[in-house]
Amino acid sequence: MKFPLSHLTVFWVYFFAILVLIAIPVGNENMANLNNIYLLRFRGDYILHALMFLPWCFLLPTARLPIWWWLAAGIAFAAGTEGLQYLLPYRAFNINDMIANALGVIMGFVLMIIWQHLRRESRIIKQ
Repeated sequence: MKFPLSHLTVFWVYFFAILVLIAIPVGNENMANLNNIYLLRFRGDYILHALMFLPWCFLLPTARLPIWWWLAAGIAFAAGTEGLQYLLPYRAFNINDMIANALGVIMGFVLMIIWQHLRRESRIIKQ
């Protein structure tokens, strides 16, 4: 039996998963491993931060907001999650993490726009 998830349910699961991920304590040895991984001169944890916020744009149907408002909300959420870590005694604020979070949101929007364009093109070709 299938249980279809509404867009709103997916949004709230994603939203709270991000909050839990930024709030849980992380051991120093785990972070040290991520800090030593480089891909095209980017630390592994920055790439992970960007990937974590990439899905934000695909939750736009949930918001019923104009795309630019949703982009601003995503960047504010990305910055706010890093700001929340400043308040947690066992986590640390990092401006580079905040930038990576925001870049993840922006890259997601770029991918979504490309994906929508390709879908429109394929519909035109099929007709």
